[in-house]
Amino acid sequence: ANYLRSPDSPMLNRALDGLYPPGSTFKIFLAAAAIDAGKTGGINCSAEGYSPGDGLPPIRDHEYYEAKREGRTWRGHGMIDLSTALAKSSNVYFARLGPLLGGQAMESALTRFNLMGSPALFVGSDGTLNAKASRLPALSSAPTRVLTQTAIGQGEVLVTPYHMARAVAVIAGGGLEFQPYLRADQQPRQIGRTLSAKTANTLRALMVKVVTDGTGHGMKRSGVSSGGKTGTAQNPSGDDHGWFVCFAPADHPALVLVVLVENGGYGSSSAVPIAAQLIRAADQYGLLDPIAEPAKKP
Repeated sequence: ANYLRSPDSPMLNRALDGLYPPGSTFKIFLAAAAIDAGKTGGINCSAEGYSPGDGLPPIRDHEYYEAKREGRTWRGHGMIDLSTALAKSSNVYFARLGPLLGGQAMESALTRFNLMGSPALFVGSDGTLNAKASRLPALSSAPTRVLTQTAIGQGEVLVTPYHMARAVAVIAGGGLEFQPYLRADQQPRQIGRTLSAKTANTLRALMVKVVTDGTGHGMKRSGVSSGGKTGTAQNPSGDDHGWFVCFAPADHPALVLVVLVENGGYGSSSAVPIAAQLIRAADQYGLLDPIAEPAKKP
């Protein structure tokens, strides 16, 4: 069959089996670890960037390259905290934050989100439908260059869209993890707590700021308040991938979306407009109304 030889791989279940560099969407995991560790304060993010050593080029923020293309000089963000860094998606901030937290703290955060596992989406009589496990470097004793690359979702990091959706659902749900289901008549089933309520709610507020004051501002076109995180992931075999992960509405999340545009470039320009259209449609269909609690038996 021709589809088996197609370079577009139409039969690949990208949500469960597609492994992609997450780019800046990965920063939500670093943010969770930083909140837990109380390391959310100011870090100097200069235009010169941050050099991870080993002769590697400095990691710089996207504004530096935009200014360079336009013949301008960019002065850098200067001293910014975690909230501003996530909103502006500062690579320099998170590249510095990774070694500051340390490999063990980073690995612990990723383990709590079960990124290394193959979580089940559906268990049926004919078997279980699982996602592929993400690919992550060993971080507990990793050198600085690996920590910095991992902190910004590059290097050896590969994740599935499904893993990202589950992670955002944990944040939107106050730190609780629920078993996903495919049948409409099933009820949500709590399977554990991934984050403390305080950490999850703090991170949720930071993701709302990404939309109100940061790289996800295009989501305002949906007409619905939301929180999210953009990502632009370098792709060694082609143009960058564009990501946007989000939840809506901001005050009572009812829907989580992960939009990935292969070779789409900046997530803010490729993935965010798609997410905005989907959220607007979901609102029109009443899918964003507060979820009613199951009726208790008398």
